[in-house]
Amino acid sequence: MFLASLASEVKAWRGQLPQNDQLAVMAILHGGIQVNVMKLARVSFIGICIEGLLQGSPVTLFAHQSTVQMLCFAIEIQEPEQRNPIGFIWNHRKEEEV
Repeated sequence: MFLASLASEVKAWRGQLPQNDQLAVMAILHGGIQVNVMKLARVSFIGICIEGLLQGSPVTLFAHQSTVQMLCFAIEIQEPEQRNPIGFIWNHRKEEEV
């Protein structure tokens, strides 16, 4: 029931966000550990599996649903940066630093 309720709220909230925002979910665990959620799955009546990123590294975490707080927030979609390569030419040789 927990994940179904969360999924319903996330979908409803996503529809209300401005076009240049996207929804993100963070799992906050005991001790303040924060996992950027990529996938949530029910593994038992009260257990969940959280797949995501912890300080940029992929993690899989199994937890009792009462030990995790879920934070839903909006982040602005950033356009890919326009790379400005720097070219070097000397003695008929060309190199480009990207």
